[in-house]
Amino acid sequence: MQWPNLLVLGFMDALSTNGVVGIGVGVFFHNFKTMNASLYIRKGLLVLALSWSVVAMLCENQLKAQCYGASQSVNELGIRIGSLTNASSEGGLYIPEKSAHLGYFNGIHYKRYGAIGAFRTSLGLTRYDHEDRRGCPNCLRVDGKVTNLKFRAGYEFFMMLGPIEPFFAIDLVAAYGTYKGETYSTGPGTYSESTDVRNRRGMGFGPAAGLRVWLGYSISISAEASLEAMFYGNSTQISQITPEAQTTSFFGNRFVSEFHPLNWVSLNVMF
Repeated sequence: MQWPNLLVLGFMDALSTNGVVGIGVGVFFHNFKTMNASLYIRKGLLVLALSWSVVAMLCENQLKAQCYGASQSVNELGIRIGSLTNASSEGGLYIPEKSAHLGYFNGIHYKRYGAIGAFRTSLGLTRYDHEDRRGCPNCLRVDGKVTNLKFRAGYEFFMMLGPIEPFFAIDLVAAYGTYKGETYSTGPGTYSESTDVRNRRGMGFGPAAGLRVWLGYSISISAEASLEAMFYGNSTQISQITPEAQTTSFFGNRFVSEFHPLNWVSLNVMF
């Protein structure tokens, strides 16, 4: 057997699911004396086979995902451990101080890797309390809660294979957010109270780019930034309770583009 054929067999077996070292090292030893090459070439090929086998053992799932194609796809589950996003309008009310909102343990994702990338879906949650105080003790006081859910589905493309892997993706995005608040206003001899309920529903798309860092066998951490282009429908209902009960409702549509500098930081496991 000639050495080019042995090299191919070594590489193919290093990429296989069973016996990662296998032919990649064994065939070289078995045919070591019969190879028609110089001592330096034999030593170089042996080192190459050993090195590739080590890489394959450390990154077996990555190689299966990227080198075999959809017939042997592998899966990934991830927990969103942190985020830094623009959440100023997530509930339908603009809150400027939340243009850089930190979130923790607020999402999950699933990916199925194939030949050139991965199909991906995710569900993220943004939730926070909003308080506003002006001119107290005779003041305007606002207490509100914001909740937003975003579902993403798209495709992620590989850029290179290694311990640090850059990637880019494009997602379809569906979002639903609410804001529920109460406003109290007091003054000399006056008192007023009202409620504010808002809903925001939208669909759009979001390109993303990020990095994946491998921490060990099948365990990685990834981070990505994204830009969202969304079309939203908004509804608002403001109900005055005192001094005179009345309700005002209005609706509107708008296009919004938002940049999220660290939209998704997650701890991932492949299986």
